[in-house]
Amino acid sequence: MGLFFTRTLIFLASSALGLIVADLLLTGFTIEWSKWWGFVMCVLMLLIKREVREAAALKAAAKKR
Repeated sequence: MGLFFTRTLIFLASSALGLIVADLLLTGFTIEWSKWWGFVMCVLMLLIKREVREAAALKAAAKKR
């Protein structure tokens, strides 16, 4: 269980950092910091997508055994 939380926290941090770097480097990509909840929702949606994809991959791998 500790590994799950550690991996989740690392992914959350890397997603947030990636969005911040994109905001700084890419023209046309902006984050409105006055609406911080949109940033949080985006990071959470990335996390949910990753977890669903990982669960599906683990299930498919278990079937092949």
